Parts: sequence; C-alpha cells; structure tokens
Amino acid sequence: VQYVLYLLAVSPLTMLNEYGEPCGIDEKCLAQKLGVDNITIPFCSTAVSEYGAYNRTWQCREPSVRMYDRGSIFKLLFSQLPDWEALQKIQREGLGIRKAEGYGQILFLRPDIFEELHQKYDRAEKDSCQKSEKIAQRRARLQWIMDNVNRVYTNGLSKSQVGQIQAECEKAAVNGGKLGELKRYFRKNEDREDEQSRRFVNIHKLVDNILNTPLQETLGVFYDDKDDTVQERLYLLVQLFDFSRKSEKRGKA
Repeated sequence: VQYVLYLLAVSPLTMLNEYGEPCGIDEKCLAQKLGVDNITIPFCSTAVSEYGAYNRTWQCREPSVRMYDRGSIFKLLFSQLPDWEALQKIQREGLGIRKAEGYGQILFLRPDIFEELHQKYDRAEKDSCQKSEKIAQRRARLQWIMDNVNRVYTNGLSKSQVGQIQAECEKAAVNGGKLGELKRYFRKNEDREDEQSRRFVNIHKLVDNILNTPLQETLGVFYDDKDDTVQERLYLLVQLFDFSRKSEKRGKA
C-alpha cells in the first residue's frame, strides 16, 4: 500500500543536502522528519528562481540561492503513514533554509483536496481564456466596423434605406437567423430594374458576403463553431449599419 500527499510551496523553498548545498527537496531528510522509511517523488510541477539576501550583521549581500518558486508542487509517495505531529510541525515552522526570512513555508495536501484545487484552477483558467477571447472578439468587431463603414454608402443608399435594411437584419436575428423575409425584402427592391434597384444589389452582395463567411475569417480572431452563428453575423451587420447611420459624416439625411 502506498500513501499519497502533495507538498505545496507557499513561499520559495529549498533544502540543503548532506554537503550543505542547495538541493531542492532532500527526500531522505524529509523522510526522517516525517518518521517514514522513505519518500519518492514521481511527479512535480515547479519553477526555479534565484533569491538573494542581505546580512545586516555584516552589512553585505549574501550569495543568491536557487529555490523552487512559490506555487511549486510535489507528489509524495510513502510506504507508511507519516507522523501527523511531524506534518503539523513542518507546516508551522517551515522546511529548508532561511525560514526566519519567510522562505520554506509549505502545505501538505490530501489527494482529494489537491484534486479539488486542481479542478478550481482549471475552471478559473478556462474562464480567463474565455474572457480573453471575448475581449479580442469585441475589439475585432469594433475595428472591422470602423474599417468597413465607408462600404455602406458607396452604393448611394440614404440613411433611411440603410435603416430599413438594418431593421430587416434585426428581425432575422430575432427570428433565430431565418433569412426568408430578408431575402424577400432584397428581391422586392431589386426587381424594379432602375437606379434604386442597382443600389440594393450592391448592398445585398455585402450582406450575403458577411452571412456566408465564417466570423473567424471576417474578423481575423478565433471563433468557436457554437458562437459563429447566422444570428451573430446578422448582429455584426446590424452594428455596422447602426454605426454608419449615427456617424455624422456618413450618408444622406
């Protein structure tokens, strides 16, 4: 039977080996402190940095020491249960060198607590990534709208006509991305075969291009398939038309 604990470095940490040299974790010494025959470390996740010190007595800097950074974690395997009092003592007093300066503070975690913390970390990291993606998408949308606002009125449409197209796009988005009414609206205005109809043909091409192109390709940022819907593309067009109508130097009254 093997028993498992996780050692978490709450502050930078290193122990000294039998020659007085920094060695990270000295399994033999730690086993003695915990009252077990031996300890093995099959897994660890660590980062290492150098930490200096200042000797106030001698008023000089001491040589820097390489230590495991705070947050480093080690999986410890025991052939027998470690002494509970010894665990508590190490957690109170610290482990390794320079404990009086705050180094060597550690926690021992049971596997169930470690797994719970690991899951919380994964969720937090996932939430952070999703927030970063959303921010990047929002910035890309705004930049795309700014870059493409001039395309709206190159066709000679008035602000009121663009407003009607915007309203049709909004209705289609609210109706779950169904494009039937939007297509009929363009067909009705294009069938007149006059100057007005040609203006609608050109804006129709812009709308179709956005609706038939993945958002990732349009905006140049990552979009998950579940987020790249017809509705989202319609709302992008709505934002473009809305901005173009409210901008003072765009379109006709």
